[in-house]
Amino acid sequence: MTGEDAEKFKKMCEESGESWLKKFAEMTGTIQHLNDNATAYVGTNGTVIKSKDGKELEIDTSSMTYDMIMNLLKNL
Repeated sequence: MTGEDAEKFKKMCEESGESWLKKFAEMTGTIQHLNDNATAYVGTNGTVIKSKDGKELEIDTSSMTYDMIMNLLKNL
């Protein structure tokens, strides 16, 4: 995304009332709404899955390979 595109994106989000940072994180996959009850936050060193009822699952992926992570997520 170029600087000009970023400005257009920020302006579009302001007009719609959405947080541009949250929207960008959703677009890039760092925030994923799994269903109506749970949201995943993906970082460079792990993933946290939070549900609306307060339950939380933390997965430290800092020492895992891509294949290990994909197998973990397929078998949840």
